[in-house]
Formats: sequence, C-alpha cells, structure tokens
Amino acid sequence: MKNVIKELKKDNQDFEFYPTTDEILTVIVDDIFTLNEFDEGKKNKIKIRREYYRDNNDELRTKRSFIINKFLDIGTGDGRIFDFMANSKIMITNKQAIEKSRILSSKLIRKDIQLIGIDYYESVLMGNQYDIVFSNPPYSSFKEWTFKMMEELNSYIIYLVIPSRWKDDSELVRVINSRGDVTVLGDFDFLKADRVARAKVDVIKIKKNYKKKNTISDSFENWVVKNIGEFETTKTEFINKEPVKKGNELQEKKVDLDNLVFNYEEELSVLMESYIALGKVDFNLLSLLGVSKAQTLLKIKSDIQGLKTKYWKIAFDTLKAITSKLTYNKRRDILEKINWFKELDFNKSNIQTVIIWTIENYNKFSDEQLLEIFDNLTNKENVKAYKSNEKWLTDDWRYTKPIPTKYSLDYRIIVPRGYKFSSMYYYPEENIVSDLSTVANVLGFKNKGFFIENEKLETSKKYYVYTNDDNILFEFKYFKNNNVHFKLDQKLMMKLNIEAGKLRGWIKKPKDIVDEFNIKEEEAVKLFGDNKYLKLGEVKQLLLSS
Repeated sequence: MKNVIKELKKDNQDFEFYPTTDEILTVIVDDIFTLNEFDEGKKNKIKIRREYYRDNNDELRTKRSFIINKFLDIGTGDGRIFDFMANSKIMITNKQAIEKSRILSSKLIRKDIQLIGIDYYESVLMGNQYDIVFSNPPYSSFKEWTFKMMEELNSYIIYLVIPSRWKDDSELVRVINSRGDVTVLGDFDFLKADRVARAKVDVIKIKKNYKKKNTISDSFENWVVKNIGEFETTKTEFINKEPVKKGNELQEKKVDLDNLVFNYEEELSVLMESYIALGKVDFNLLSLLGVSKAQTLLKIKSDIQGLKTKYWKIAFDTLKAITSKLTYNKRRDILEKINWFKELDFNKSNIQTVIIWTIENYNKFSDEQLLEIFDNLTNKENVKAYKSNEKWLTDDWRYTKPIPTKYSLDYRIIVPRGYKFSSMYYYPEENIVSDLSTVANVLGFKNKGFFIENEKLETSKKYYVYTNDDNILFEFKYFKNNNVHFKLDQKLMMKLNIEAGKLRGWIKKPKDIVDEFNIKEEEAVKLFGDNKYLKLGEVKQLLLSS
C-alpha cells in the first residue's frame, strides 16, 4: 500500500485516498447479512439464496448467500470493498465505480469493475437505480459530497463513512433523514489503518422506507420538480417568450472533445427550455389532452437518455482515440452491449472515462476485430490458396465461414458495395474504408483515415487514404455495378495476412511464412514476432488523440 500511495503522490493523483479499513467493511458486510426477504414488494433486486445442510448432530441448518444486482462505490480507490464482498460470499452482478485517480481507475477497469465516472461532481446519478451505494468520501469536503448523494441517488441502501461531526450539522442531518431510515452502525478511526489518519468517523446506513411519509422516493422526480416545475393543476398565466433557438449542429465530420460537449449542452439546454415551458402550463389542460404526470416524467427521462445516446454514438464515430483502435462493428457492439455506458452523462470527464476503458479493454477486441475484417474482405475472387493446401474447397465456399482452407488475401480486393457483413449491423460502404484504416493503424501503419464532408462518393473516381507521412496506404474506387475496388499497400496486406494466419493457426513459426510467401528467413522472423501494435500495455496517461 505504501508503494501505491507513493505512486499517487508522485503523479499528483492522491485525492485524499485513505483506504477503508477491514473493520469498517466487516460492519457493512455483517449488516447486509441481517437483511431478510423484503416485504415491500419486488422493488429491489437483492436476492437471498438459501442452502440447507445438516450439522454434526444431524440438525437441519440454513446457510444464506446474497446476490446484489447493482452496487456503486463512489470514490472507489483500489476497489477493496468489491474484493471484501467476494471473500464474504456476497455476489455482485454489476460492480460500478467512480474514481478520480487515473492510476487507480485503470486498475479498476482491469478488474472488470465498470468505471461510470471520473469526477464525482461532474457525474449525474439521477435516474439510475441501485441496490446498494457505498462511499468513503474525502473528509475535507464530505458535506458537499453527501448533499449531492442525497439529492441525486436512487438506492435501496446507502452506506456512508463520514466524520462523526456530521451530527452537529442540523441541515445535513435533515437531508440524510429525508432519504429513509438512518442507523449509525458504529464509530471508528484510522489509527491502525493502511494509511494512518486521526479522523473519527461514523458508518451510517440509510435504508429506503417506502411507507415513510416525506421520504424522497425518486431522485429524478425530485430533480424535475426542482429544475422544471411541479406540474401543478392550479391555473397559471401564459407568458409570451422569445422563440427558443435551436442548438448548433455539428459542422464537421472530424470533431474534437470540447466541440462535442458544447453541442450536447446546447441541445440539452433547448430540450430543458421546452420542458420548463411545459411545467408552467396548467396541468388540468394537459390532463384533458390525455397527458399524465407519470407519462411526462417518463418522456423527459427518455428524451434526455436519447440525447445522451446520440452523442455517445457521435463520440464513438469521431474521436480518434476510439476510431483509431476500434472498428465500426466493435464500436456498435460496445454501445449496444455495455449497458452501463447508457447511464453516463455526456461530459468531458466521462468521455475520458470511456477512452480509458476502451484502451484498457482493447486487447480483448483486437484479435476478434482483425479476423472479422479479414473474413469480411474474403470472397472467391480476392484470395490465393496457401501452397500447403492439398485441395481448394470450392463447393463449400458460399456456405462456410471461415473457409475450411488456408488462404491469403490479394492486395487487390473487390467488395460488393453496401455489403451486409456477418454482424447484426448493416455496413455502409464508408465503414469498409474506415475499418481498413483502423486495422492498418493497429498493425502499425499509422494513417490519416478518410473523411468526406457534404459530398456523395462518386463512381469511377479514385480516393486515397494516406499514412501520417503522406504516402498512399491504400486507394479505392466505386463502380456502377455496386462494387468497391481496393488496392492496398503490399506491406500492409502482408502484415494482415500473417497476423490472420497466426490467429487461425495456419502460421505457427517463421518458417511457415518463408514457405507460403517466399520471404527471406530474416524478414519472416521479424514479421512473425512484430505484433507489438496488436496489444496495448498498461495505461499511464490519458490518450485522447492517439
């Protein structure tokens, strides 16, 4: 632990990192084990599993284990609470974290913990439902930290580790009590902790009480009331307002991070202006039109979510830190399958979070996406059989993928335009070019990519993708018969063929390259071992443009 703290201080990443003690974690785990089957209906997803066994006296006994669906740790540090829970036989399906330190957050991602934010104060948590939330905040700002939690969080149980002096602040006491039933589980110190401190703290449990009056039951609804209006049924005067200006549309295909955030905030502002105006309308009138408050709240939440989704898609298709490493299909897969992305607010720190996650998880995708592109460029006209093939299996060509034979792609390739690839997504022709650029990047052929704005791609016209030093990496041309013809740099084609052959098991040693591609042994050894571009090492700093 001393080495970790030393590293944090050296890189100015020590944001009051005082690891939670085992003593505190034990109290929290013991409290979780006191939970019984809930009588509030099926509002929470904490499940209790019972296992029956007989003891040494043949008495029937019950052993319980817990499954928590969604657990958020704010200010996660090194993620020790998740390790402690696992060792205590508490299974957590969705482990989510907010952690400001780049060093610690990278470690969390490698432990398969979902990093949903870097800067806690920029993270918007309303609208998300958690089973348990835990936080051991910086004690220099614990009041502001706690106020934000109480205002925005929807959670069945909240565990807080905060200075004992919280009880002397009447406003803080009122806000905490407004969230449910409050229990102080114990008072502790850090005199024997991994990092010693003199702080005296309380461990507080806040449990939502669905039957208690004046309890804030939904933070999103509370936020709507505070920022938009009550949707009251008393009559109000109509106020003539200046027409709301529409948000600026993105003017460029290549968009930087600041421009993306600016455009998102502009569109969100327009959306909020519209709902603020709606909140001032006599709700009796809206009721006559068949509009209910519940429908309106759902529509607001849906519209905000839709706007966030729109901008995450733009970010994934425009930010070079992502497009230079992930192909079109892989970017779509992440947006569709990694559900916690959908809960992230669209701001600069969260974009950086996603970029860190992308870099840390890139190694899981690199082999898969390279083979996908190799297969998608494969058709009978584009390939040459390995010399070691006993026969060419033409009969199964249309129906089997990958083709049951060893082959390499030619440097001249013909691809049907608008080709529907093996993925669930339709694959526009521009993305064929984009993905070749991406694969070239990860193979070490750094290039400028291909951007075309406000112009339809013309048939029989050559287009080029250039390397960073202005050499032609590949060229392509569209034809009226809906085919796209590519001509690739031969070194790029050789590298793609060799890496695909290695992944398929067709190439197992440098001599295989010599035999199949007529390459000198020295060059074959270099090509066989040179795969440094396919895998990324530990992330030491944010890579926003590479």
